[in-house]
Amino acid sequence: MVHIWTNFANHAVQGPGVTIIESRLWQNTALFMFMSENKDDDIVKFNQQVSQALTPLSPALIYLDQDDTELALRQMVATRGEK
Repeated sequence: MVHIWTNFANHAVQGPGVTIIESRLWQNTALFMFMSENKDDDIVKFNQQVSQALTPLSPALIYLDQDDTELALRQMVATRGEK
């Protein structure tokens, strides 16, 4: 699966745009890897490989914190729908 991120980076580095990826790099991938009973070391290694593949893009992690979690979730459901 690292090859997918390598291909993405190779394509993205050639364009002038900015890509925003929500929760995809670590949260969702780690969840599925944990659920599939991957070893902790393998999950960490995978994350390091993805980070290395994305290095040419000079990525930045932006953590958005909500003061009122309930309100934030209600707004998200209103925007995205319950599903």
